[in-house]
Amino acid sequence: MNKFILLFFFVTHYCVVAAEKSVVFLYAHGLGATQDQVFRLYTKYASDGSANKQWLINAPLALFDFPDALPVIDTYNPSLVNLGQQLDIDRLHEAYQQTLEKFPESEIILFGLSRGATTIINYVSLYKPDRLKALVLESPIDSYENLIKHLMKRFHLSYLPYTVGCSVLKYRFPSIELDGIQPIKSVKWVPRDLPIFLAHSKEDQVIPVTASRNLYQALIHNGNTCAYYCELDHGAHGKIMRNVDAPVYKSALHAFFKRFNIEA
Repeated sequence: MNKFILLFFFVTHYCVVAAEKSVVFLYAHGLGATQDQVFRLYTKYASDGSANKQWLINAPLALFDFPDALPVIDTYNPSLVNLGQQLDIDRLHEAYQQTLEKFPESEIILFGLSRGATTIINYVSLYKPDRLKALVLESPIDSYENLIKHLMKRFHLSYLPYTVGCSVLKYRFPSIELDGIQPIKSVKWVPRDLPIFLAHSKEDQVIPVTASRNLYQALIHNGNTCAYYCELDHGAHGKIMRNVDAPVYKSALHAFFKRFNIEA
């Protein structure tokens, strides 16, 4: 049995589960992508109407693009890359308010990948938005320090001072504030009764799996009683649903949805 499933059923959580209501997913995409990413990776049907072999959600969607997004996959405007800080938070806040207006009777699930997941944590900690049902967070950043040290090690640059890595990141993405808001610090302001599902792959070479481990431990330490973590053995960054562990990911997430009366 998958270790996450063991965790899910045998760890006692004291959560108040609300009656089922209609939900809409507000999707926050990763770096080098646009809102169309959700159709390539997570929905039951692709944007052209064809069926995806593996999928996670089949519910109404609300979509937006972050300020750095460009129409070509794996490209972005580096001067606007903010990796979950104020530019991204403001854009998510705008999209959330629009979603509240467009779906006045629905609760909202924030679903994000990588930068999108990072932004969601920071946004929720600051705004605690209305009608928020749950968070689904795949491969978020916990801190710039962890990210920089991981990438320096990956590219065999650990012999250099950490400050060199900081300088490179700041040069590449000038809008980032290295001492600004980061999930490992902001997570303590996330509501303790908010259902949260974290997922990360051990094979992620972009954001280390320790990021989600650290965030999950911080949530538990801060008293969140509805946080769950699914750690997968296989899947590159942003491509878990295209790997052999996709069914495990889907089963775990759908068990989470069932636990909180989410029809997704």
